[in-house]
Parts: sequence; structure tokens; C-alpha cells
Amino acid sequence: MEKLEILKDKPLEELTEFFVSLGEKPYRAKQVFKWLMNGARTWDEMTDLSLGLRAKLAGTCVIDSLSVADIAVSEIDGTRKYLFETRDGLYVEAVLMEYYYGWSLCISSQAGCRMGCRFCASGRHGLQRNLTPAEIADQYIICERDVRNGADAFGRPLGESGRVRYVKHTDDEGKSRIGHIVMMGVGEPFDNYENVMTFLKNITAPEGRNLGRRQITVSTCGLTSGMRRFMTDLPQANLSLSLHAPNDEIRNALMPVGARHGVRELIAFAREYARVTGRRFTFEYALFDGVNDDLRCADELADLLASEDSSANAGSSAAPEFHVNLIPANAVPELGYAPPPRARVTAFAERLLSRGIRTTTRRELGSDIAAACGQLRSEKMETF
Repeated sequence: MEKLEILKDKPLEELTEFFVSLGEKPYRAKQVFKWLMNGARTWDEMTDLSLGLRAKLAGTCVIDSLSVADIAVSEIDGTRKYLFETRDGLYVEAVLMEYYYGWSLCISSQAGCRMGCRFCASGRHGLQRNLTPAEIADQYIICERDVRNGADAFGRPLGESGRVRYVKHTDDEGKSRIGHIVMMGVGEPFDNYENVMTFLKNITAPEGRNLGRRQITVSTCGLTSGMRRFMTDLPQANLSLSLHAPNDEIRNALMPVGARHGVRELIAFAREYARVTGRRFTFEYALFDGVNDDLRCADELADLLASEDSSANAGSSAAPEFHVNLIPANAVPELGYAPPPRARVTAFAERLLSRGIRTTTRRELGSDIAAACGQLRSEKMETF
């Protein structure tokens, strides 16, 4: 059986070569690329292509590499967790979130994960394989189809929570679109660097979705080789690091990957990154009850982040190049981790702020729909 081409796997340059190999003019690549990245579902929608070319593509190429297996909808805040199935029967997740400014999507980069973080459901079944650029892109493209249609694949209306007060990002027809991407779903993006970068370049290309690079955040558990490449390849995008601890002892217990690079080394790199790119560096800090959530941890973290020439006076910015995003951890009972009481989260945030560290606390989303990365996927896998 002849292998079908998945065109969303190709950057525009390779797509151009593909169309030339078919005997077509090079400009056809841009036409098809734009249709694909803007959510076309059939070749017949591509009305600026000849009937002959549409028929040729239908016989040799694939449009979607994912199908929607399930969508869990939060009754609390409207968050939607999409469970996608790949063409070879694997499951991946994306989370569509409603904010006052519009829509944000958390995307997965791998089917499973091999980083082994103790608190994370994503790696419970290990790494099955990397996702292709098309499989990463389809999470965005399929979810954005739903946003533009105002309803998900099962006909349920979007935006009824009332959290979307205005839409900052719209398409050419004035319809809502997903304006922000966070690569913080299942998998470690820099463990699949080439495919992630192909996706990011395709989604930001003027001929594609033309999504602003500053609207993209890539989150890593601390693979410095990938961070250094990213600093050069896509300096306009945002980079965040899952730190989760103020010292190596706690971090190594939570994240085996911590043994590769210590906390001080990671913070030194983050300071270099901010200096080279001119972009503020974000540390994600998930708070776990009784593990990393007391005020001693807050003070230790503030000491590490404070600039050497800063007096760290209350109300001043002791670390202007950094931002700490506190995340009350989603409960994963089978892994033995739970979020702290709300008062302890507030106290931790207030201590950092009083030490001059820019700090926000991420609001809890989808707590009623297995919100932690990998939970819905794991539930699906364990039913077989």
C-alpha cells in the first residue's frame, strides 16, 4: 500500500519541493499550506486549486493526522480537555482555556514522556513516541475550528462560562481564534526539538496562521541544550522553566531530570537568556502540599533569584529579569501529591512579592475534568 503524504509535517520549503515533484507550479505550495494551516477539512474546500490537482491530492495525501476521541468540559470554568487519537491508535491531550482576552491552548509535544517527574501523570506509561509536526499542529487547528464555529465537535457551545469578555484575536472574517499557545501539555518539547520547531515555524508563518511569536510559550523541565538552541532559533517567543523547588534536594526528589542540571545552574542560564534576548524569563513553580510550599522555601527561592546588585527592599523589583508563576498543583491521588490549602498558596505568593520577586498565581482550571497533564489520556489507556 502506497504511503500517504501528511503535508502538515512539511515546512513550506519542503512542501514547495513536493509540489514541484508532482509537476505543479511552486506557488501551489503556498496555496495549500494556507488552506491546511487555516483549518480546511477537505480538498474540495480549496477552491483555488484545479479539480485535477484536488483529485491528485485526495489520492495521495492526508489532511488531518488526529481525530477527536473525547472532550471533557468543566462545569466550573468552561475549560475543555480534548483527547485526540493518532492514526496509529495513540492518545494525546490539549486543553482549551477561556480567559478574559480570549482563547489559549495548551498543546502536547509527545505521546507520553520519559522525564519521569514523580508528580506528573504524563509519564506514567513512559514515552510511546514523539508527535509529528502535523500532530502538534492539528491540536491547534482542530480546536480553533471549534472556536471559530462557536461549538465543539459534539455540538456543545463554547464560551458560555462568561470568562471571555472580549476577543483580542480574530480571523479575517471577524471570528474568534486561538490567540495564545502554551507548549506545556504531555511530553517535554525539547525532547522533540526538531518537530516542535517545524510546528512553531509553520504556525507563525505569514502564509500559515501568522500567529505572533510573542503569543507562544514553550515550557521545559530544564533541558539546557534545547533551551540554548531555542534562544537562537526563536528568541521572540516566551520560554518558561518548570523549577518547582528552591534547591537540588527537593527538585531531584520531584524531578529526576534535576540531576542533570542543578537549580543554581538553571537560574544562571535563565539570567543569561534574559540578557541575550531581552525577554523576561518565567519560572513555573507547582506547589505541593507539605513538599515545597512553606515560607522557608519561598525565602530560599527569593534569595536565589535576587539580582546580585539588588537590595531586595519590599516593594522593589529584586529580580527584574524573572517572573515566578505559582501553580497550585492539580491533585493526582494515585501519585500521592495534592495541592496546598489556599491560605498557604497565598502566603507563599505574598512572601515572594514582599521580597521583590514578580509573582502571579495561576488560577485553577478544569479541576472537575482530570485537569492534570496526562490524566484523561491515562484513564483512556487503562480502560483497554
